[in-house]
Amino acid sequence: MSAAGIGKMRPNMVTLGFMNSWKQRDVADLYSYYAMVHDAFTLRMGVGILRLPDHSRTFTLEKQDA
Repeated sequence: MSAAGIGKMRPNMVTLGFMNSWKQRDVADLYSYYAMVHDAFTLRMGVGILRLPDHSRTFTLEKQDA
């Protein structure tokens, strides 16, 4: 894909992790999370919130046999 003539390209999406333990968090943490989402929408960016199964913090990509 060629980017000629499109102009300056800039990121337009923010990806955040899902806050699993929001009920046990401090109010300041919740406000900070909310502010990040709100600021992204204010800047006209897309927002993706990733929630992994089993509350795991990491994931791996496994090779599939062809």
